[in-house]
Formats: sequence, structure tokens, C-alpha cells
Amino acid sequence: MSIADSDRILDRVAVRTVLIAGLVGGTLVPVYFLLLADVTPLAWDFRAYYHAAELFARGEPFVGAKPPVGGGEWVYPPIVVVLFAPLSAFPTWESAYAAFTVVNLGLLALTAALIVRIVEHVRCDDLPAVDRTLLGLFVLGNTFAAVVIGQGQIDPLVCVCLAGGFLALERGRDHTSGVLFALASVVKVFPVVVGLWLLHRRAYRAVAAAVGTGLAAVAASVALFGVDTHRAYLEFVLHERSRFSDAAAGIDPNYSALTLHRPLSVLVPDLPAVAYLALATVAVAPAVAACVLHAETVTDRLVGFLATLAAALLVTPATMIHHAVYLLVPLLPLLYGIERPGVRRALCLGTLLMLFPVLPGQIHRTFAVSDAPAVVTSGVMRVVTPVLSVGTVTLYGLLVVLAACVSYRRWSSDEPSPSLGRRSD
Repeated sequence: MSIADSDRILDRVAVRTVLIAGLVGGTLVPVYFLLLADVTPLAWDFRAYYHAAELFARGEPFVGAKPPVGGGEWVYPPIVVVLFAPLSAFPTWESAYAAFTVVNLGLLALTAALIVRIVEHVRCDDLPAVDRTLLGLFVLGNTFAAVVIGQGQIDPLVCVCLAGGFLALERGRDHTSGVLFALASVVKVFPVVVGLWLLHRRAYRAVAAAVGTGLAAVAASVALFGVDTHRAYLEFVLHERSRFSDAAAGIDPNYSALTLHRPLSVLVPDLPAVAYLALATVAVAPAVAACVLHAETVTDRLVGFLATLAAALLVTPATMIHHAVYLLVPLLPLLYGIERPGVRRALCLGTLLMLFPVLPGQIHRTFAVSDAPAVVTSGVMRVVTPVLSVGTVTLYGLLVVLAACVSYRRWSSDEPSPSLGRRSD
């Protein structure tokens, strides 16, 4: 067996192991929250959506509204409440949540199908049935998907728009791509950074379509809800939801932050809030610049797309661990498409770390429930608490993934090794 064949087999095993590990992580999420946790935040975010839909149906203010139960609140642009308006027709939040979960699972299934298309576009070959099955199950049941489904969040819609936008751009359907990226931005705002990536790619028709769609959404929103509602939304987002000042005040180690503001606030404490935003931007800018430098191949473009999304999540102060679900859109195709074994294995390692976002409090709670000896509990916590106070495991994994993307740029000019399972010429 040649070295290239050995590398190919090892990489196939590594990628499939990561996918299976993601399913294990997705199983552990409900196990922990249903059996071990003090509080089970089932559908907390969804209850905020349902509450906002009820307020909207009654003509009452809904920006920043909190339901009677749970820690969720309405944080989206006003126009997005229209998507949830049908929920108010359900008699209870439980029945509305059940229907919404079916929709979310359908959106995740569509995301999986689009990701498979992207993978096969990268490989120029069909995926084996086992990999198609694993990818589909992974997208539906990974750690982040379990959190999103359990909380009843809107992230699957954003994932569909991101996957569909990238695939449409690859197929020369620039207008469709721009519309889909704009829709993702209307819901979650942060995908507006994809516009910079589109400008760098000189996809001007996609940019024009995105800008037009965004402006149309803003105009429709203002016409429907008025200026005062939007003023209230901006004040809420900037002064409360942005968590802009959290880093300066110190971020709780048990808060599931994904942002770079967390390690920066530990390493360089007591700075003005704007300083952490500037430091995070300066920290990620060189990596992103390196990753988007070339766009000759679909793998190049996926690396640039991934780096752009990762930078947005790292720089934004309000990002949380489950927002890493967006990164799966470019990351999974890269696990199959990266040519160099060393880079692919680094991506596998980073992805594996991302999929197990344990927090200090969760570790301590697990030890407490299992009646572990106090000396063992204190010894473990003495080690993990400082490490997880600087950054979450998902953040560490994301930084490994970003480093792998930079490494790809460093080595991409070299002679490539055979791709994972790609048909030989």
C-alpha cells in the first residue's frame, strides 16, 4: 500500500469519526439537561418567539419582550416577527413548539442535502452512501443542532440560506445567492460580513441583489412597524443585547461565549469595551486576509467563506457556542475536500473540539451527581476552571480550524496529495 493510499484511508476514518462524535455530542446534550442539570431550558428561546408573536397579533410592543417563563427575549429585527406570526394561532406554546420543531428539522434536512451537494461539487464525484448517511445524520443530530432544536431557535433557516447562497454562487446564479445571503442577514444581522467576501470575489451582481433585498426588507419593516419600533430595537440591541460591555465587566466562565472578547478580557483586563472589539478585529484580520487571498478553486472559496464567517463570530461580542452551527456549512465540505492530509487532520481535530462545549459548572455538576470523591472533583476543577475561564472548548476548536485554514493557504501552492476518496484519473 502506498503512502498516499494509507493517508486516504486514515483521513476517511478521521472524518467519519468526527461525524460519529458529533452524534454522540448531540445525544449528550439532552441527557445532561434532562437528567443532570438543575434547570432544563427547554424551548426558552422559542417561548420568546411565541410570546412576541402573541404581542404582535394583539398590536402590542414586542421588541425585547420576555415571556413569563425562561430566559429568552425577542432580539431580532422587527420584520422577522412576521415569520412567527402564524404561531399565535396555536392554543399553547407546546403545540406551537412541536410544529416549529418539525419545520426546523425539515430545514436541517434541507441544509444537509445542500451540504452534500457542495461536498460532491468539491470532490467532482459522488459521495459513498455511508458518508451521505453520516452527513445527513450529523447535520440533524450534532451538538449544536441539539441545542438549536431544544431551544427552538431560528438558526436552521439561516443555515439553509448560507448553504444555498454559497451553492448558488458556485453555479453562477448570483442574484439568487445575493437574495439568500441577504435573508440570512435580515434574520441574524452578522452575515452582512459575507457582503465583504462577495465584494472581494467581485460578485457584484450578488452584492447588488443582497443590497436590494436588504433595503426592501428594511423598507417593508419600517412601513409595517413604524420608526419608533425600529428606534426601540436599535436602542435595545446596542445597549442591552450586544453585550458590548460584558468583557470589560468580566465574562462568567459558565456563560457559553464563543467570542474572542472572553480570552482578551482575561489576558488584558480592565480595558474599555471598544478596545476588546478593536483587539479582536486586529487578531483575526491577518488570518482572514490570508484565507481569502486566492479564490481559484472551490476549496479556496470555501476556506475564504469559512474564515469570513468565523471572523464574524469571533469579533462579535454577543456570539454563543451554538452559533458555531453556521460554520458547518463550509466546514463539512472542507473535511472532505482539503487536499493535504495534515491540514484535513487539523480541521478534524478543531471540529472535534468544537463539538464538546463543556463548561466548568457542567463538569462540577456531573461530578456532584455521580458522587465522585471530593479530592477528584477538586483536582479536576482546579485544572479545568482556569482553562475554560479563558475560552470555551468550542472557541479553542474554532481557533484550531482557523489555523488549519491559514495552513492550507501556506501549502496550497504545493503539489496536492490525493483527495479523500476522489476518483483517480
